[in-house]
Amino acid sequence: MLAALATAGCASRGDELPPTNPFQPEVDERRLARADARQIYNSARSALESADYATAKSLYARLDASYPFTAEATQGQMEGIYARFRAFETEAAIAAADRFLRAHPRHPHVDYVLYLRGLIHFEASATDILDRFNIDASGRDPVDARRAFEEFGRLLRNYPDSVYAADARRRMLWLRERIALHHFNIADYYRGRGACVAAVRRGLEILELFRDTRQALPTLALMEDCYTELGLEEQAADMRLLIATNASQPEPPAAPQAAGALAEPPALN
Repeated sequence: MLAALATAGCASRGDELPPTNPFQPEVDERRLARADARQIYNSARSALESADYATAKSLYARLDASYPFTAEATQGQMEGIYARFRAFETEAAIAAADRFLRAHPRHPHVDYVLYLRGLIHFEASATDILDRFNIDASGRDPVDARRAFEEFGRLLRNYPDSVYAADARRRMLWLRERIALHHFNIADYYRGRGACVAAVRRGLEILELFRDTRQALPTLALMEDCYTELGLEEQAADMRLLIATNASQPEPPAAPQAAGALAEPPALN
């Protein structure tokens, strides 16, 4: 039984490397050179769980270089994505996720990597931080919001029963509202500049792509004003009729909570 516990994986920390010695780095290097894949992995995972992302990244890289074809190395590649994400290395995290998906397309935790890609882009949009300070971020180009939406959509299409699906769906609803608001602000900008034709065109795009969001009614009102300004009374009357028959606003989606433990990489069995 003791032997089984000693090899139980990352639940056991007995296989970790000894603590580093800042006064004798050459000693630590010799210890690392003698360590096996499990020891390096357990030490990297321990550093990850302690939020020491610099050490975790270094050990995962060493693991991948020394034992490239082991289960520990593959797991380390996946956990390294999370370490870069938490270290605010957005581009490096996305690149690492891309490499992992290319190298391991049938890995049992591909759904996690897809979810993490969406989460990385979601956090990169920085809208949650701005919202806390009541700063409207809808005028910013939502490129990361769109990418997050696409990644979460890819997860739901390929892994609809994933444990990450429900949170991805909630985030998609919130992102859709944010993207729709960005489009409405562009249409409103055109209207303010007197470019009513451009505003109407943008409004038509909103009604086609985001008709079930909270921006639908403001868009109809904007288009009514523009049609009136252009002297197109028939079209303006159509907008008024649509406003009257669609007077109720949908409930706004709740702002997504922090992913918390859901974002943490699954442990190696």
